[in-house]
Order: sequence, then C-alpha cells, then structure tokens
Amino acid sequence: MKYYICLLFFSFIILNSSIHAQYFDLSPDALKVLLKDQTISKEDRVIVLKELAYRNKNVLPKDALMYVGQSLKLAKAINYKKGIAESTHTLGLIQFYLGDYELALSNYLIALEIRKEINDKIGLGRSYNNIGVFYQKMNKFDLAKNYFRQGLILRRETKDSVGIAFSYNNLGRVYLDQGNPKKAVTNYKIGLLISKKLKNAKAQSLTLSNLGDLYKSQFNYDKALRYYEETLELMIPSKNSYNKARILIKIGNIKIHQKDFETALINLKKGQEISEKLQAKPLLNKAYQKFSEAYAGIEDYEMAYNYQLKSKEIQKNLMTTSISNEILALEAKYQFEQKERKLLEQEGQIADLYRMFSILVFLVILVFSVLIYSRYRKQIKVNQNLKATAIEIKDKNKQLATYTKELEQFTYIASHDLKEPLRNIGGFARILDRRYRMVLDDKGKEYLNFIMTGVNQMTALLTDLLQYSEVKRLKEEDLKWVNLNDLMLSIQNSLNTKIQESNGRLIFNDLPMIYSNTFQIAQLFKNLISNGLKFQRKDDTPIIEVSGKHCGDFWEFKVTDNGIGIDKSYHDKIFEMFRRLHKQTDYEGTGMGLTICKQIIEQHGGEISIESKIEKGTTFIFTFPEKIIQ
Repeated sequence: MKYYICLLFFSFIILNSSIHAQYFDLSPDALKVLLKDQTISKEDRVIVLKELAYRNKNVLPKDALMYVGQSLKLAKAINYKKGIAESTHTLGLIQFYLGDYELALSNYLIALEIRKEINDKIGLGRSYNNIGVFYQKMNKFDLAKNYFRQGLILRRETKDSVGIAFSYNNLGRVYLDQGNPKKAVTNYKIGLLISKKLKNAKAQSLTLSNLGDLYKSQFNYDKALRYYEETLELMIPSKNSYNKARILIKIGNIKIHQKDFETALINLKKGQEISEKLQAKPLLNKAYQKFSEAYAGIEDYEMAYNYQLKSKEIQKNLMTTSISNEILALEAKYQFEQKERKLLEQEGQIADLYRMFSILVFLVILVFSVLIYSRYRKQIKVNQNLKATAIEIKDKNKQLATYTKELEQFTYIASHDLKEPLRNIGGFARILDRRYRMVLDDKGKEYLNFIMTGVNQMTALLTDLLQYSEVKRLKEEDLKWVNLNDLMLSIQNSLNTKIQESNGRLIFNDLPMIYSNTFQIAQLFKNLISNGLKFQRKDDTPIIEVSGKHCGDFWEFKVTDNGIGIDKSYHDKIFEMFRRLHKQTDYEGTGMGLTICKQIIEQHGGEISIESKIEKGTTFIFTFPEKIIQ
C-alpha cells in the first residue's frame, strides 16, 4: 500500500512542475492553408506535413501516407534530422493502425536511433512508448514494461505531463494483461488524475477505455459498459474515428454478454462502417467476430456463418497471430547492438527511484546486479569465441585466395602452352592434306579431316580458356571511357561477313559512354551479337537490337534477338563453363562464350540475366556501374 501512496504523491509533484508542454493546436484545414504559405521555412513545412499525416492516420489513412511521404522526402532533402525522425515515427504509427506491425516496428527503431543521435529526449519518450505498445501487442509484456518505464523517465525529465499520463496508462494496461488488476487500477488512476487536471480529452478517454477493459476482464459488464459509454461521450467532439470504432465494437461486445443482441448489432454496425472507411483490418476482424456471436445469439446462423467467413478472410492478411522470423531477427539485432547489459542497467536506474520507499527494491537491485555480472561474464566468453572464429575464417579466406590465384595461373599457362603442340599437329595435318591427299583413299581422307576438325575445335577451346583467365586480370590502368556507339560500328565491321551471309540486321543508337576495359567490353558485345546471328531458324532473317538506359548508379543494357530462344529450365545453366545446349554439328562453339560474358560483367561490378521463350527470341539484360570501384 505504501508503494501506491508514494507513487501517487510523486506523480503529483511532477504534474505541478511540468504543465508547460506546447501543442500544435491548428485544425487540419488550417494546416492545409499554412502549407500554401510560401514564406514558411522548409523545416516548418516538414512539421506541418507530418502533423497532417498524424491527424489523418485514423480518419484517412491513404492521405496520411501521402502527407508523411512528402514530409519524409523533404526532411531528407534538407538533411533535417529531427524532421526525419518525426516523419519516420509517424509513418510507423500509420502502419501500426493499418495492422502492418512489422513495418511499424522497423520505422519506430529507425526514429529511435536518430533521436538518440540528436539527443531529442521528448521524441525518445514517444519512441520508447510506441515500441512498448508494439511489444504489448505481441504479448511480450516484460519488454513492453521496460520500454514504457524508459519513456516515463524521459517524460519526467522533460516535464511532459501529457506524456506522463499516457505512460501510466500503458503501464496499467500491461499489468492488466499480466493478470495484476490491482497495479493496473493504481496506474490508471494516476493517469486519469493527470489528464483531468490537464483537461486532456484524449488521455482521459484512453484511461476510461482501459478501465472498461479491466472491469470486462473481471466480468463486471455493467461497470465496464459505463466506462465505455463515458469514453464515447468524450470522443463525440473529436474526429478520432479509429478509437470511436474501437469503443463501439467494445460496447457491442458488452451487449452480447448482457444478451442484448439487437443493441449489440446496432453498435457493431456503426463500428464496422467506420472501420471499413478507415480500412482498419484489425478492427474489422474484431467486428466480424462479434457480429457472428450476435447473430448466433438471435439464432440467425446463416448470417453468423457469413461473418465468420469474413473474419477468417481478414485474418489471412493480418500478422497479429504469428510474428514472422524477420521481426524476431530485427528485435534480436537491436537488442544485441544496444547491449542487453545497458537495458538491465536502465532497469537498475528505474529501481533507484523507488529505493527510499521499500527494502524490497534494494533486494531487486541486488538481484539485477548479480544478473548483470553473470551476463557480462557470458558476453566476454562469447566475444572471445567470436574473435577466435573470425581469425579462423580469415585464415581460410587467405588460403582460398591463394588456391584461386594458383588455379587461375595454371589455367592461363595450360591454355597458352598447349597451343604450341596443337599448332604442330595442325601444321603437319595441313601439309599431309596439301601434298598427299591425292594418294590417300577415302578412309584416309576422312581420318585426316577428323584430325584437322579436332585441332580447330581444341584451338578454339584453348583460346576461350585463355580469354576467360585473362578476364580475371582486370586492372585499373586498363580502364578508360569507351564510346559504345563507336564500338558497335567496329563490331559491325568485324562481323560483316556473318551479317551479310545471314542477311541479318544489327540495330543500335544513342548508347552511352561507360568506364571499362575496351577489349573486354568489345568481346562481351561481340559474343552476344554473334550468338544472336548464330542461333537462328533456317531461312530466318536475324535481327539483333542493342539498347541502354540509365538506372540510378548503373547503366542497364539489353541485347535482343529473334532467334530460336532458350528453354526456361536452362536459364541458370547457360552461363556455366563448357555448357552447350546443342550438338556441335548443329551449332558450332565451345560452350565458353556466355561464361566469359558473365565473368566480364561481374569483373566490372555488374550483373547479367536472361529473358527468353522458345521460338520467340532471347534478351540478355546486364548492368554496368557508372564508375567502377576497384
């Protein structure tokens, strides 16, 4: 009992010294007029847009998202960090109201980090409060209390009386969810006293609604209904449609428990209409569930079943029943970065505020101290293990780099040195063909052709292997600005014989200059254009089009042909070394061309992909950075 009396007394001291907060009291219409004023600063415009988003989050969520998007864009453009934090936090609030809890938490945490950086204590208080609301929604009550208490400390420091009222309300709600109605009532009453003294209808309505929830949980439906109806009366002058819908659904639920199903349906209908207008899926889900119960109460089972189906459909789009692993990972990452030790120390600081009132608090601090020490020792051990693992990984990477370099060197030497004996074989085979073909029988001539064909294929293969190994030797001094239009003309001249033989067309215009290795970029485009000319249906006219466009920090290029196309099952395999999709007798080649193309693009910092359909042609899509970073 002493704890509650002291807590109440302490809140009055804070209240009497902190009613100095200023509020942005302009109406939404006045804010819109203010936006048209060209004399206001860009920083003020950011805040006006943010405030319009906040005012519309329950009423017109689409407009709210539009305003907060404009606010965030302007704040980033002028590097206004407080505005970025405010806008990001407001975006999280809107997403939370729309039931997108994952994105809401992500934006809350981004705003929290910015506010820490600029030491915005009032903003930090709001961040801690709303992160606490998220964890309360996820039934993680200890985490929720931790954030609510951190927010309460900051709000006391900044004498944010309205914020203090909301913090006590939130703490009361957590205690109620944990099954401790006595502590819940104590915190609610402190919040109600503060909000009444401030004549703040929003804080009062929140407290009254929470008291209604408390008595409903104790099956005292008459008392719960009285608090809900008081809440609704306070909301009548307000435009907070979301909370109106929420209270109407709660009243409908109470009427169901009181067997007054007709009145329940009236209230649920009002709540449903508002929720549908707001596209508030969590509220609609609750309304549909209660509609089902009410119609079942009047034995209209068809309507009860229909509303149950509606509820199940909405539940598919909500994340309230199962939080994704991504949110849990985000939470774990944040907790690790902030160090769990600091969170426990902050709880210790909170406990210090009550040290004078109870011996019990002293024991709690002692327990926390032991826990902190234990966690600290464990953390040291984990850090040592991580350090040892990092060293081991570094050594393995060094070994792998050495092996890779040796393999590249071997490939280069092997492909280069093997050409000499091949040239000898090919040279003597040509001498045999020239001098002794007339004395050879048909079988001998066939064998000689086999030798010469094999030498040519092996020479082409070694040439491609040599080119592949040389691609990996890209150096800064080999890079320069290349005019792709001039390069295309050069490639067109070198492929002129193939183009004329196939009656083909090469189309290109307005290609940019890129920073690259001239030889390799020529090899890339030549390989892709040659493939377009080669892989064609008989008697078809090849048409190859080369285009490029600017995409942020990259150039995106497309090489499109009207050839035979590539089956989708091979789209990932065609870039593999020696991968051929056709017989040598059908289409000549070594299976290295696209492998070399992919290596050139990746060596320059880009990516390559393919779009193709059988008999419809193929498009190779690849990117190059504006400036290659070595």
